[in-house]
Amino acid sequence: MQNVKIIENFYSEKDYGLIQHLLHTNNMKAVHQPKRIYYPNRLQAYPCWETDRFSEDSFEFNIFKKTFQSKSGMEINNINSFFRTIKKCELEQSPYVGKEESLIHQDTNTESDISHAGVIYFDSFSIKDGTRLYSYKGQIEPDIIIGSKPNRCVFYKSDIFHSAGIDWRQDKRTVQIFFFSTINRSDK
Repeated sequence: MQNVKIIENFYSEKDYGLIQHLLHTNNMKAVHQPKRIYYPNRLQAYPCWETDRFSEDSFEFNIFKKTFQSKSGMEINNINSFFRTIKKCELEQSPYVGKEESLIHQDTNTESDISHAGVIYFDSFSIKDGTRLYSYKGQIEPDIIIGSKPNRCVFYKSDIFHSAGIDWRQDKRTVQIFFFSTINRSDK
């Protein structure tokens, strides 16, 4: 699990306030996970709400890229990032009712050219709705659970099995999801 990194206080205080504002003013669409599987009703899957992918000329995209590269020391490209909210009232109507986590999965099929995936938490401070990481898909218990904390960034290699925790005491879980690949210095 050496490929898992945590950055506390990811956004500066000013940028965090701006990102929070954008989070609450962006339109979200009702979707489900996994998206690649058809469900007649999104409540039959893992229901969530998502914004569109940030465009490369958007404030959200540019402040994320600048902050991430500065804080991680990595040069990144092929960024796919958006906001996601999961509502308890919808999970209570889904197959996940009473469960501790979402589907255990890898993000390698999400984008054709990504090497890493991650999440930035916005509205809870709980180990129960953090991110659970596994060495392999069939594990009973995770190797690591990283608790949610506002403005905490967690990222890892996209082939690591993981799931989103569910804290039934929280009305919602709001995060920024991101995927990226690193720039190979030999390509420059």
